[in-house]
This record gives sequence, C-alpha cells and structure tokens, in this order.
Amino acid sequence: MFWADWGYPSRIERASLAGENRTTLVDLRSYSQYRPNAVFVDYTEDRVYWIDAYRDVIDSTDLNGQNRQLLSWGIRPWFNMNPFDFTVYGDTLYWSD
Repeated sequence: MFWADWGYPSRIERASLAGENRTTLVDLRSYSQYRPNAVFVDYTEDRVYWIDAYRDVIDSTDLNGQNRQLLSWGIRPWFNMNPFDFTVYGDTLYWSD
C-alpha cells in the first residue's frame, strides 16, 4: 500500500498490506512540497503519482522511489486551479480541484 504523510518531513511512503516493511519513497522536504494528497498507483506503468496541495504540482516516481518526474508545475497561476484529487486512465490524467 502507498500513502502520503503531511508530517515533518512530508513524504510518500509504502508498506506491505500487513503494515510491515514501511519505507519512505520520497522525502518531499527537498522538493519544497508540504501537503501531498491523492496518491495514485499506476501498476501498468509501475509509477506512483501524487498532488502537492501547497505547491499545486503533480509529481511521480517509480515504485521504488527512483526516476522522479514532475508532471506539472504551478497549475494555479495559469488555470486558477488547486488540484485535490486525480486518477489516471490509459494515457490521460484527470484531476479535480
């Protein structure tokens, strides 16, 4: 299972379904992200996606916390949006604000 933690430092984590082997995938403090929301796992692409509500970015990493890809930066200034939740279907990412 995967989840976002708003603690200090904010981070994206994973563990087995029994809660064992807890691992931090991404320490978001180094990316100035503080409010990670809406974690989504795409098993066809082996990627974890999340939205940061503080920076209004959509970000991703592989299932091991490597190969980070910033998908969008500063959505709000262009579209006046504050992304809250999202899903991926095929090659399309849908979000709500």
